[in-house]
Amino acid sequence: MTKVMFDRRSIPDGVTQEDWLASDGWPLRMTQWPRPVSGAKGSILFQTGRGDMVEKYLESCDHWWREGWSVTAFDWRGQGGSGRFLDNRRIGHVDDFGVWTRDLADFVQDWKANHPRTSCPDGSFDGRAFGPPDYLGANIFG
Repeated sequence: MTKVMFDRRSIPDGVTQEDWLASDGWPLRMTQWPRPVSGAKGSILFQTGRGDMVEKYLESCDHWWREGWSVTAFDWRGQGGSGRFLDNRRIGHVDDFGVWTRDLADFVQDWKANHPRTSCPDGSFDGRAFGPPDYLGANIFG
């Protein structure tokens, strides 16, 4: 494996960040590595933890992309680059945990429709806790 120098303080070239709108119009910041040109293995949806932002995981996501995976991540509602519920931007708060699981289910439905069949959910410890089947009651990746 060739060692790649990586700037941990900037979004890699070719990676896009844009708002993905939840069903109620709340903008979630989505980060997307482009689909590999050749030898694509499939798609990874990487989910950050509560209070996280994708920038914390840029090096890992870039590694997976270099290994042939399309990588997508989004910041949870009220976390990272996806806005805040309170005026104090230092506080990440949610009144109802169900808001996050609905956002995830809706995002995954849209994501699966736009990515190669082979999909692989992954995330930080907190990010995995939100995922199927534990919290959603069904395997949304199935």
